Amino acid sequence: MLNEVFGNVELSEAEMQTLIWLVKRAENTVANVVSAIRKAMTSDASGGNYSPVHRTGKVYAPLRSVQSRRPPDVLHPRQGAKAAFDGRNGCQKCFCVTFGESNKALWRLKRRPYEFQEDKSIERSNSGMVGKGSLTHNSRAFKAKNVKEDFTQYNVEYCNENIRAVYHELFDAALERYNAKQIRSDRTIADYYEKIRTSKQEKLLHEVIFQIGNKDDMNACSENGELAKVILDEFMKEFPARNPNLRVFSAHLHMDEETPHLHIDFVPFVTGSKRGLDTRVSLKQALAAQGFKGGTRQATEQSQWMESEKKELAKVMARHGVI
Repeated sequence: MLNEVFGNVELSEAEMQTLIWLVKRAENTVANVVSAIRKAMTSDASGGNYSPVHRTGKVYAPLRSVQSRRPPDVLHPRQGAKAAFDGRNGCQKCFCVTFGESNKALWRLKRRPYEFQEDKSIERSNSGMVGKGSLTHNSRAFKAKNVKEDFTQYNVEYCNENIRAVYHELFDAALERYNAKQIRSDRTIADYYEKIRTSKQEKLLHEVIFQIGNKDDMNACSENGELAKVILDEFMKEFPARNPNLRVFSAHLHMDEETPHLHIDFVPFVTGSKRGLDTRVSLKQALAAQGFKGGTRQATEQSQWMESEKKELAKVMARHGVI
């Protein structure tokens, strides 16, 4: 009966505990409360006020011993913002549902005994997008107007390496092998970093940004924001092992904006290339080496990979009760 009334209504933890306490009462008690709620809802929908007066003109007797029987964590009716029974004035819409900030809980009612079984999982979306690769913004060397400086201390910096040093690490040996094969001096490459920086085919670096929920349901200042931080942290620590051809050199988890989110900057590379350097920059070939073959304009290697990473993020979310 309670499921029929409340359905997908979002309830606070205190409200849910009250319902759990209520269903442990006698069956007719639950039926009477549900009936009263339905009358109040019908009255609100019609624009009228549900009167506590019988057709006979008699006022309902106030409920006695309500306060003595209520669970210890339930507010007194006069303390609740929109509650419940008042022993002095009789029934005042009996039981009102509040729509405060809460997690949506899924409830399943057992037949006997009358108890609710709580599923504490919450529903949230996740997103993955291509970023601009603003390294100074990510490291907070530059602070935009939307950054809350008091919360910057809660950011997480996983790595922040010099990208030129990463290029030397990845490509110097391959560059030396390539130049050694060239007969004409004008075919040699003096600086592979500069060659890619001025290239129209490849980019120096790529960035992706991952986020859970939005500023309303996973705000960085809330408990759910802290949960998002835990999930993104776990996701980040698993990222390099899943992506051996993406050399991560800068990664930051931001908690000083509205919603926790993760910036990952990397250099994609492929080995064993038959063209140019045998180890060279290529996002398409790097992702192909990881099993993403592309095929159409809509299903490119990058789009397939991004969907795969979002599924991996969803797996981490599920381990923490977020679906």
